[in-house]
Amino acid sequence: MITKMSKLLLLTASIFALQIQAEDFNCKNEFKWLEETFSKNDAGYQYVIDQKGPLAFDVHDGLIKKKLSDNLKPSECTKLMADWIGFFRSGHWSINYIENNKVSENSTINSIESPEVAFELNEFNDYLKKSKLHPYEGIWNSGSYKIGIKKIKDEFIGFIISSTNESWSEKQIKLTIHSENKATYYMGDHSPVEIKNISSIGDNFISLGFISLERDVAIDNSSEDIKRYIKALSVDNSYFEIINEDTAYIRIPSFGGEYRQEIAELIKKNRDIIISKDNLIIDIRNNGGGSDSSYNPLLEFLYTNPIRTVGVEFLSTKLNNQRMIDFIEKDSWNFDEAGKKWAKESYDKLSKRLGQWVSLNENDVTTVTYDSVLPKPNNIAVLINEGVGSTSEQFLLAAKQSRKVKLFGKRTAGVVDVGNLYSTRSDSGYYQLSYALSKSKRMPDNVVDERGIAPDYYMDKSIKPYEWIDFALGIFK
Repeated sequence: MITKMSKLLLLTASIFALQIQAEDFNCKNEFKWLEETFSKNDAGYQYVIDQKGPLAFDVHDGLIKKKLSDNLKPSECTKLMADWIGFFRSGHWSINYIENNKVSENSTINSIESPEVAFELNEFNDYLKKSKLHPYEGIWNSGSYKIGIKKIKDEFIGFIISSTNESWSEKQIKLTIHSENKATYYMGDHSPVEIKNISSIGDNFISLGFISLERDVAIDNSSEDIKRYIKALSVDNSYFEIINEDTAYIRIPSFGGEYRQEIAELIKKNRDIIISKDNLIIDIRNNGGGSDSSYNPLLEFLYTNPIRTVGVEFLSTKLNNQRMIDFIEKDSWNFDEAGKKWAKESYDKLSKRLGQWVSLNENDVTTVTYDSVLPKPNNIAVLINEGVGSTSEQFLLAAKQSRKVKLFGKRTAGVVDVGNLYSTRSDSGYYQLSYALSKSKRMPDNVVDERGIAPDYYMDKSIKPYEWIDFALGIFK
């Protein structure tokens, strides 16, 4: 049994260890490593500078470096690094501070600095008994957190009531809703994320971009449309439903490689139903990507003509090419003998052309064909939003080539042109950087990054997210 005293001693020891670890931390040295590593190895670095102009980069670079100093804390240094990389693109990179030789998800340093709100549960419960409350106010559940939301001046402050995440404690501020178009949400590691889409869904749910809040004690029974939408946002696994006698629905929250087999089995199990329906709705809202092979089973349903995919080219450097060795030597990649053979051949090809762009496929464009076009489904709606990116956007580039498909929703994230991420550790061991190894041969003629893919039918604010399915069905009728 761990006593209160032993917990206190453990916490004191942890903080002391962090203080010792931080004594030799120097942000200027860490930033120099980041700059050298990213500029020499990232596939999008020079392309963005050429597009935006060296002057724009020099101004950005200068403003960041003015803020550098020897006494910056790790949390402050990490933010500067992220701001610097943000010049190049909004996604397909990460910079993480390492704590005790482990990527920090729960930074004690950040936790200690997190602001708190004055709060007593009994007083807050009394406050909630008032008759005129804003729909945002109340007690909400979201994953590991029970959150109280109260209007303070012109903002809505969300604070922790209880948490199973040990890096969060009672009274700490978890989110702030500034307006209908702006909120700040603090992730598990206390890093802030700006959210632009906030809405109430019925009386029992709030949508904050990719975050869903459910009222702790429901105050009414939500409609089936709302329940379906909340389920779609909250589950991690793909699932299948029959919407009506004419319509099948597939929800795919991720194309991650770990879900590849699950998606394939789900589609195989329900294939006969899908090809018996006039309509198919594929819901990939907030699907941040994964593996191209995960969406391959869907192509059969949308196919009407050969699907062309423009390939990528890799920047060959010693560090970048190490990924191929990782494929061969590290069991975590689960490469079979054929995969390892491909990795060895690719490594040899890349190593012969250091400093150059290298295509690993013989052809710049690959084409997918099927023997025939399925009679049904006749109409396919793909639901998309700003949370759709990477491989999911690659899927949309294929889907848009079908005469059956229409995209419904909002413009996607725009993070697909530069990809194939690889991670490396800094010399000091304090940081882990993930960056891109390849760029699409569509660039610069047909870019997606920073623009996104536009829907065929834009869902404006008058059409609630839980109404998108009915809207699509109305168009099909």
